Amino acid sequence: MISRCLAVLLVGLSLVACVRASATPVAAPAFVRPPAPPVAPRETPPAAAAPAWPALTSEPELGVRIVRGSNVRIRLLVAHRTSSGAELSAGTYDASIQGGSIRFGSRDLPGPRASLVPVTPAAQTFQADGVRCSGKLLLSLAGRELDVIEQVGLETWLVGVLPAEMLPTWPVEALAAQAIVARSYAAARWQARAGQDWHVVRGTADVAYDGAEPASAGVTAAINRTRGELLIHGGQAILARFHACSGGRTEDSAALWPDATLIDGQTPLARFMRPVDDPASVEGARGLGWTRTHQQWRAALSTADITESLRGWAAKDRSRPRFGEVRAVRIASTLPSGRVGRVSVVHRASGGERSDELDAKDFRLIVGANKLRSLWWEKAVMVAAKGGQLVVEGRGFGHGIGLPQVSAWYLANDGVRGEDIVTRFYPGATLAKVWR
Repeated sequence: MISRCLAVLLVGLSLVACVRASATPVAAPAFVRPPAPPVAPRETPPAAAAPAWPALTSEPELGVRIVRGSNVRIRLLVAHRTSSGAELSAGTYDASIQGGSIRFGSRDLPGPRASLVPVTPAAQTFQADGVRCSGKLLLSLAGRELDVIEQVGLETWLVGVLPAEMLPTWPVEALAAQAIVARSYAAARWQARAGQDWHVVRGTADVAYDGAEPASAGVTAAINRTRGELLIHGGQAILARFHACSGGRTEDSAALWPDATLIDGQTPLARFMRPVDDPASVEGARGLGWTRTHQQWRAALSTADITESLRGWAAKDRSRPRFGEVRAVRIASTLPSGRVGRVSVVHRASGGERSDELDAKDFRLIVGANKLRSLWWEKAVMVAAKGGQLVVEGRGFGHGIGLPQVSAWYLANDGVRGEDIVTRFYPGATLAKVWR
């Protein structure tokens, strides 16, 4: 009996313990954050490629080729110092090539190039080929010849350009238009010829330049008011061509320079120099009294002179055709504008006659751009007088692309601002102030 009661008691105690145990809260397992999903590495966009040309952020220093020759006389107007520190007094020196070095007077300047810097600043520092300059003097070997180069700020260069390209007495807004266009042209050359000793050539190959001569009030005002203004596209200066008189309609740049692009090598230059109607050229030539020289002209070139000019041109390059006595010059093709595209030159050759075609713009430069004033020939005939002549009647003066200077004169007199004159002839280009 006692055993049974003890057993019952033990069972009851066991049940109580179980109940108590089940009533005691059990600690929950610690929360474990699931692993974060893998994050894909952020893709960094590639850095924009730096332009392959120098940026126009401030006024550039131009290298202006004043003259090229095997022996050039240079007059130092003030004392100069060479890169080695030697001082050269003011005076006249003959510069030539001796071996692989430059001979300057009695002094040898070693190396293919020599820089001469004025000892003290001056309004005029040296003179070469009759041109007085205000910049630094750089001499550079060019094959068997020597380049005489002025290194000068672009705005200072313009002081010698405007009176060489326009009459300095013309309206300020005409001069302002010329300043903008010439500044654009030079800036484009500076970008394209970066790293070279010179960027522009004095003369018809690039831009006329009279050097450091006293400027008229109009020239000074035009340059100062438009300082830093140029035609630009995507950071690239536009090689803004200009000429004297369009004859009534400008030419498409693609017609004469079909492959010309901006410095990126992709953007066609013709995009900014398309043909536009230009009645201002007709009125401007009349107002200036230049109708017979700029608007409607006549030229007679002897076959003897044409022969001599072609032979001189051919002698400079062996790949060019050799010319016998010229018998005739004929229009071979015309451009959509009506201007001449190519000419055929008939000349004597062994065994008879032969004909060679030339680009008309090259032919014009060969025989004389002031004789054949444009490529807009309304009539071209051969006559027997005076041993044979090419007689041409034409319109306009120059290649016909970009700003016509005679139009700028007329529009400025009509109250049009220089900037507005420029944008008429370069549609699609941005006119911006690039430096101050």
